[in-house]
Amino acid sequence: MYIPGAWTLRQLVTNPRQLFFPGPRHPDGTKVIWDEEEIIEMYLDEPIDIWVNSFGGSRSNFIVDLLEQRYKVTNLAHRSKGCHYVRPLDVGVERGIFCYVEDLGVALTSQLNRNFTFNFDKLCSTKMDFSIEKWIEQISKQIKNWSSCEYFPVTMINTDKILQYSKEFSRSFGIDVSGFRERSTVERHALLKPFERQIEEVNIQIASLPDFGTVGL
Repeated sequence: MYIPGAWTLRQLVTNPRQLFFPGPRHPDGTKVIWDEEEIIEMYLDEPIDIWVNSFGGSRSNFIVDLLEQRYKVTNLAHRSKGCHYVRPLDVGVERGIFCYVEDLGVALTSQLNRNFTFNFDKLCSTKMDFSIEKWIEQISKQIKNWSSCEYFPVTMINTDKILQYSKEFSRSFGIDVSGFRERSTVERHALLKPFERQIEEVNIQIASLPDFGTVGL
């Protein structure tokens, strides 16, 4: 028998209309959220062990699938916003993971090819009109925020080199790396041509991150 969770029960009491007549949704069916306090409340109502974040196109889903063998890493808040949110929040997790790839241009291309530009909304803390320039700017802020988290330690993972660090991953999380596929996207989307300078500036940021290592606290 299904037993509603704490968040569902609270919604039934405090905001039943939102539960039965939900607001705007992303194309992947997840909830559109602009209130940071709502994100925090959702995380606290449905706790997770590890917060996995990325700028998209970084094969973070592969890392999530591995971790779910042993940890609670996804919930409604994570799927709706936390997976790409611009900054970490104090939501009671013990550790975080930031997944990235070495070329932001390839990561953006992967999302453009799949019409995943709605990840821009998941990234942003306030509603703004989409543009590739703003997308790159917000990702630059995201990298800075997640590499200097004040709430919990964050393990940075370069998924381009995850196989080279499989032993370190296993020691850190008690899970073997298996089922990894090489990325299929190797060339940048034509729409990114006017933004090559901005992308390279972010790639310099990315190059300063450890391929596998913990930062913060």
